[in-house]
Amino acid sequence: TSTLVYAWAKDVRGPWDYVGPIMPNQGCTTSHGSIVEYKGKWYVFYHDQRISRNGRRRSVLFSEIAFDDEDRIVPLSP
Repeated sequence: TSTLVYAWAKDVRGPWDYVGPIMPNQGCTTSHGSIVEYKGKWYVFYHDQRISRNGRRRSVLFSEIAFDDEDRIVPLSP
């Protein structure tokens, strides 16, 4: 199973510091998260098995990302 986490750095080449989770495990072996900015808002796209209840038959979902006062991502609820 997988949990989508992130790290940040002052330079794209690192060194990287672990920050924390973006979203918890979605009930399947992978969630293949992707983050995009669109019209000033940030979104995470991923998949899960909520509809099929079968980890091999996943549905694509997306959620808006919120940030706290320190610009850290507020983890999504399960």
